[in-house]
Amino acid sequence: MLTDDVVAMLKDGGCTRVCVGVESGNEKMRNFLLNKKITNEQLLNAAHYCHKHNLRISTLNMIGLPGETVENAIETIKLNNKMNPETAIIGIFQPYPGTALAEYAKTKGMIDKDYGVTSMTPYFYYQSVLQQENISELCTLQLFFWFLVKYPLFVPLARIIIRFPASRFHYFFFGLPILSRKLKYGKYSPFEKARLLARRLWRLLAYGESGIEDSGI
Repeated sequence: MLTDDVVAMLKDGGCTRVCVGVESGNEKMRNFLLNKKITNEQLLNAAHYCHKHNLRISTLNMIGLPGETVENAIETIKLNNKMNPETAIIGIFQPYPGTALAEYAKTKGMIDKDYGVTSMTPYFYYQSVLQQENISELCTLQLFFWFLVKYPLFVPLARIIIRFPASRFHYFFFGLPILSRKLKYGKYSPFEKARLLARRLWRLLAYGESGIEDSGI
């Protein structure tokens, strides 16, 4: 639906930013697992039109899908890089009870058969409930997602780093784009910006994943 003419009208109407649901950079996962019939070419065209008319782009992505591999997730990173969004928002897939994907995960033995609302994790940005062999690597890769979208040359290094347990170092990288957005678009005085910067960095470095709760997500 996002054609050149539609984007031009959005711009004329005062729109400043468009959120694009990429979800996965792997077309098979997006079209068949998520039932979202959109091609990579359509997503790239949408990004092209937005850049042409000077609209900011935010992409919405998921990692840790049932059966997803690290290479599938890296496909999502690479597609985001080609789209060149201002912000690439990333969350860890959560199988909401009663949905088709939750039932699919049950049939694959990735969640318990009695999985329900009380089994869910409250934080979709650093935990997964899936019992999947590579889920720890995917969750750790999520922490570097935005950095790798901007600097894809570091993807080979990330393949090695994600084999180790997440640390404060990982969560520090995850918090940087959140902090950057707050400083760029928040209405803060120079003193308030300095104070916010110091407080956010301290929490992320001192508390790791628990510091995310106070980082403005």
